[in-house]
Amino acid sequence: MHGLVCSKFQEFYISNFGLREWDQFAKKAGIDTHFELTKSYSDKMFMRILVMALEIHKLNARETLESFGKFLTPFLLKLYQPKDDWTTLDLLEHTESEIHATVRMRDRNAAPPRLQIKRWDRDEVEIRYNSPRNIPFLGIGIIKGLAEHYNELDRIEIKARKLKEKSYSIRVLRLKRPAYQAVI
Repeated sequence: MHGLVCSKFQEFYISNFGLREWDQFAKKAGIDTHFELTKSYSDKMFMRILVMALEIHKLNARETLESFGKFLTPFLLKLYQPKDDWTTLDLLEHTESEIHATVRMRDRNAAPPRLQIKRWDRDEVEIRYNSPRNIPFLGIGIIKGLAEHYNELDRIEIKARKLKEKSYSIRVLRLKRPAYQAVI
């Protein structure tokens, strides 16, 4: 797992439970209290601390990964600086070809999931997620964070379905009108 993700998970944990709790957690988990952004860490270590955090705090895995994805999004946007005229769906369409390709080029040890992305039309993108990490809900949280950034959260619908072990289809649709309407 890339150090950026580990470091941001540490920040996420601290923002939810405090620095003192992180220090105790890290000691119990037998991990460093500081992650280097450019270093790679083992997936097993990341998954161990994730599962441990879920168990200690009795958290729901899907909700926690989605929250972490949303937490991570502003940093990713600042780091990769997508084009100004893009929308949520435009950025998703180019994630693999421009962002993940750049990550892999800059760091040969980086291993973001290889995504198969199909832009069906102006209002629909399908992402095929296939990764041994099996954490698609982190990606769904990032999608929600992007939609929030582009002020489209109320117009985006996300449908995820498991295709086979560690493989998911995530369809992102832009609705013609907001997903909810205020009752007056």
